[in-house]
Amino acid sequence: MARCPGQDGRSLKVESIQCPNCGYEIEIFNDEMQVRCPNCKLPVFKDLKENSCVFWCQYADQCVGPDKIKEINEAKEHQSKSV
Repeated sequence: MARCPGQDGRSLKVESIQCPNCGYEIEIFNDEMQVRCPNCKLPVFKDLKENSCVFWCQYADQCVGPDKIKEINEAKEHQSKSV
C-alpha cells in the first residue's frame, strides 16, 4: 500500500511561529501540533489549516493514528477558543 505523502518522515520541514504569550520565536516541525515555548514554558499551538487532509480524509485515523487525531482536535479546539 502506498503511504500518504504527508506522512513521509523524509519530508519534515521546520517553520517559525511566534509565542502569543511572550513573542519568542519558536521552531516547529510540520508534523507537530504544539510545542512548549522555551522562554515562557507555555504550550504554543500551530495554526491549523482547515483544508488539511486530517479533517476530511476517511483514512486519517489509520494514517496518522488515533493519538495524533486526538492531539490535532485538541489543538483545533484551543485555536478556536483563542480567536
